[in-house]
Amino acid sequence: MIDLSIIIVNFNTCELLKNCLDSVYLHTKDLNFEIIVVDNASSDNSLLTVKEKFPHVKLIENSKNVGFARANNQGIEISTGKYILLLNSDTLLINNVLPNLVALLEKKQNFGIVGPQVLNEDKSLQFSFGNFPGIQAELERTFLLENRLTRKRMLNDKRIFAQDAFPVNWVSGCCLMIRRNVYEKIGGLDEQFFLFNEEADWCLRALKAGWPTCYDPGSQIIHYGGKSTQKNYYTFVLSRYHSRLLFIKKHYSPLVQFLFRCIVVFALYIRIILTLFTFFNAKERKQRNSAYKYALLLHLGLKQKVAF
Repeated sequence: MIDLSIIIVNFNTCELLKNCLDSVYLHTKDLNFEIIVVDNASSDNSLLTVKEKFPHVKLIENSKNVGFARANNQGIEISTGKYILLLNSDTLLINNVLPNLVALLEKKQNFGIVGPQVLNEDKSLQFSFGNFPGIQAELERTFLLENRLTRKRMLNDKRIFAQDAFPVNWVSGCCLMIRRNVYEKIGGLDEQFFLFNEEADWCLRALKAGWPTCYDPGSQIIHYGGKSTQKNYYTFVLSRYHSRLLFIKKHYSPLVQFLFRCIVVFALYIRIILTLFTFFNAKERKQRNSAYKYALLLHLGLKQKVAF
């Protein structure tokens, strides 16, 4: 059996994908691995670049953007590795990160999923693990405290600056390794999630099946972050609201769902009003308000499907 199957979903990030693949081959030694690139109907030169420069990479060409969860599932379905890695196209590996993660799971048999320490381009720490979505997180997000409080909690956590892995609720899907036997037990990513929170849902399902997730500060990658989602702000915003609602509906009681919806509806009304008085250009204001209004209808129960 192959040691590791690396699944990379790509959408119009040709140069980043090339750099990512180069870093995989450069920094993955003494490990028998395969790479599967799933392209979500890119309109740039991504497909040509993979075919010409990386002929050993398995390539799945989708005729439309099927989302992060579905695309990763497509890659996993044809993979053969003992371990499966989800890796974003806008990442760069550092040192021997993947063999280190494999070795960690070999050593710590109680963990089912592991994620490395994720760094920004300037090598500062990136928020890449945390608590599951819920009431507290939504309140912090509503009152614009999320980034400040999250970073404060992260920097105050001394475990981040040590070398030993420790348990967390979830790790970022930009670089997430899972045991194949855990995947076979809990299934793939939930394809109701188009983008965002699919990894948190996966980690919670693994936890419920007896396989906790851990974060390894001794292994590092660089993540540029959001290069494909930035090109379509409407999809970006709507995906975030939709995915959090899906997560709450799947894993929490009706009371928590009601309170969560109330918080989000309040926040959306405020955002719709504030957007009208910002310095965004007319096109960006329209995109933002369209996404906010559609998200509002979703949380009010007046819409059942997302119009991506």
